[in-house]
Amino acid sequence: MDSPSRTARGAFGTAITWAAGWFLVALPILVVAQLVLGLDLTNPWIWAILTSTRIGFTGFLTGGAFSAFLRLAFRDRDVLSLKAGPLSIGGALAAAVASLPVALLSPIMWGWSVTTAGFVAGAAAAAVLGGATAFSTIRIAQRAARELAAPTTAALESEQEDAMKLLGDASRCGSGRR
Repeated sequence: MDSPSRTARGAFGTAITWAAGWFLVALPILVVAQLVLGLDLTNPWIWAILTSTRIGFTGFLTGGAFSAFLRLAFRDRDVLSLKAGPLSIGGALAAAVASLPVALLSPIMWGWSVTTAGFVAGAAAAAVLGGATAFSTIRIAQRAARELAAPTTAALESEQEDAMKLLGDASRCGSGRR
């Protein structure tokens, strides 16, 4: 069983990774949206960066919530036994739920008010992004686990040499009998 500090570090690392990923995905989308939609903003770059920061903050909360969900629901399971599809749904739900505190804190933190339609649209976008991020997170973790479990090239070569020695010894034993 993992220690509480290791669990907390893992959850924090997941939250930071999700925050950075969501910010980096949101920023170019918002910049392109400004250009395509022709939004008349006084400071378009500041708007894009602040909105991306808000989305990154949602990613941070979602990453932490998803990590807690994994810890509680799949505590005794190996990462290789987890199915990415159902976990994507868990990530989508975690994202939709995590977007609620962001919507409630927006007037305080950023001075923006969020309408009901804005919240629903934001929760839906967060759910899609959360599902995709959860899918990617599990696939990357499974790939890393497989690579760690796979024997190294040196170990394979050593086993192959041992097998060749055994085969060589067996062929010499068999050639003496005729």
